[in-house]
Amino acid sequence: MATLTELRAFHLVAEAGGFSQAARERSVSQSTLSAQVRGLERVSGVRMFERKARGITLTAEGERLYAITQRMFAAEQEARHLLSGGVALQGGHLRLIADGAPIPVRILSSLSRTNPALSFNLTVSNSQTVNEALLDYRADIGISAHLPSDPRLRAQPFAQAALTAMVPATHPLARRPFLTLAEMIRHKMVIREKGSQTRAVLEDNLVAQKLEFDSVQEVGRQDAVREMVAAGFGIGVAVTLETTPDQRLAFLPIADAAIRLTEYVICLDERRRNPMVGAFIRAAMAIDWSAAGA
Repeated sequence: MATLTELRAFHLVAEAGGFSQAARERSVSQSTLSAQVRGLERVSGVRMFERKARGITLTAEGERLYAITQRMFAAEQEARHLLSGGVALQGGHLRLIADGAPIPVRILSSLSRTNPALSFNLTVSNSQTVNEALLDYRADIGISAHLPSDPRLRAQPFAQAALTAMVPATHPLARRPFLTLAEMIRHKMVIREKGSQTRAVLEDNLVAQKLEFDSVQEVGRQDAVREMVAAGFGIGVAVTLETTPDQRLAFLPIADAAIRLTEYVICLDERRRNPMVGAFIRAAMAIDWSAAGA
């Protein structure tokens, strides 16, 4: 029968994505983790990892066990927090997935000031993948501008963000204090693919004014929009909360884009009382997002 120590070793390796990374994050030797996982595989007669030259991947059996250990050790963490009387968190590991990087980075920065021993993994993907990762127990917290419809997920709004036009710094429009939607769409546009919340809100604003695109170049990621705009392929649209300084670009308010994005922090409803999840949500709610153009 597998021991709790072996199950924990398996969980740490699966969570970190490798033996060496797990050993570094948890300050244990790689040989110890390897021996404990081998013991688990030997007693169960099941191989949990596919070991390859460039790392490891979970087998089908390993995926199923990982879904169980995620719930098991999350419950253990919640129990410890309850029994400690809810004292301040110190350390812990948080798996975060978001549909953009600047917002979660700011929240993690704030949270790390009160919990400097915190470790985390941050994955940037699209809103659909955010929800899937949460439902599959591959992430603890999600950040997205898309409100999930699945009743198993709980979403907490924490900020609103306006749209901003993104133009090359050398473009004649870069000297303007602002643009209107009608002015912007007269130019070739570089925008995200269908399914992007930034695009959806832009389209909602256009519909409200009975406008539509003239010429559009679609790309799959927001960082690709930035690079295409910087290279002169057209005008892009970004969210004020996610704009970062770039000497190649100018960001102009869109004066008549009244419809804004709402940003949500999302978790499984069953995990809303997890202390790490709660601490992250409180950190998100405590930030003055208006200072970032919300």
